[in-house]
Amino acid sequence: MAAAWPSYLALHESGALRERVKAAYDLMGECRVCPRECHARRSDELSCYCGGGTHARVCSAGPHFGEERPLVGRGGSGTIFFAGCNLGCIFCQNYEISHGRGGSEVTPEQ
Repeated sequence: MAAAWPSYLALHESGALRERVKAAYDLMGECRVCPRECHARRSDELSCYCGGGTHARVCSAGPHFGEERPLVGRGGSGTIFFAGCNLGCIFCQNYEISHGRGGSEVTPEQ
């Protein structure tokens, strides 16, 4: 059986990851990232309906041990909670975190 290999590494090595990042930034030019398609210019730091800018807002991040053992391993599977969700799902389990404007903006390098 072949060793598991994260698919994002293959995307990186082929150059496809860079193309996908560019396509994602293009969607933010006149924002169409979510179903609201508000067309705000996130790259100019103008606020979208969600309050988003050029970079994501992260409320918290850390190891997560609540998944199945193969996913968790020894160090946890990792979890990141983002702010600024605008979908309004009735049964949202993280409403206080995801719908607020808390957290900090992070760059891709961070």
